[in-house]
Amino acid sequence: MSAPVVVVIGASGDLGLDLCAHLAENGATVVAGGRTRIERLTDVAASFPLGRIEPVAVDVTSAATLERVVDGAVARHGRLDALVVMSAVLRDNLLTFMTEEEWDTVVDVNLKGAFLACKAAARPMMKQRSGRIVLVSSLSGLRGVAGQANYCASKAGLTGLAKSLAQELARFNVLVNVVAPGLIDSNVNEKLDEKRRDALLQSVALKRVGRRREVSSLLRWLVLDPDSTYLTGQVFAVDGGSM
Repeated sequence: MSAPVVVVIGASGDLGLDLCAHLAENGATVVAGGRTRIERLTDVAASFPLGRIEPVAVDVTSAATLERVVDGAVARHGRLDALVVMSAVLRDNLLTFMTEEEWDTVVDVNLKGAFLACKAAARPMMKQRSGRIVLVSSLSGLRGVAGQANYCASKAGLTGLAKSLAQELARFNVLVNVVAPGLIDSNVNEKLDEKRRDALLQSVALKRVGRRREVSSLLRWLVLDPDSTYLTGQVFAVDGGSM
């Protein structure tokens, strides 16, 4: 059997890089799309056999670009087994000071981008009558955070999007789920000041920061494992028991 084909959008962040490596280690062919820092994807790809990880430049706000990425993957490999959408930007500000541009930028990338990616991937998955989609949200999208109304709204929106698509696509045997990481050792959380970081850790039952591989392993299971086929429309929080 040929390798499963997975498209990862937003792959050039720390979590995305780890996921691409983990999927490749487990035999998948990964089409790794990033908007910036493509050289990071190229470096990871160099650690694997040629073609195991395929770095591509992606503007997640462009429907045409996402369609080209998905259609190209199907043309090269004959099918599309899974889509993981990890794209995220931050433009933090208190609501009364938040500009329309700050709101629109975050919602366009984090939520509209996921919609466009899902729309592009759904067509070949419906045709082949199989597929898995996972949207990467955030604990912030489940709980809300002061100063992040735009980010939290966009990430919360992924839950509604996934649950709706799970209903629409179930008859085509396409599964749609959400993974919501909490405090993880990624470049985003490394930017937190020590006081804020300590305060967040106090709300984590396990009293430690999560590891990237702990998120990647769940994502890998959801998109590749044959025993995860009765899960759709679900939200999985990887947060160490945050309260």
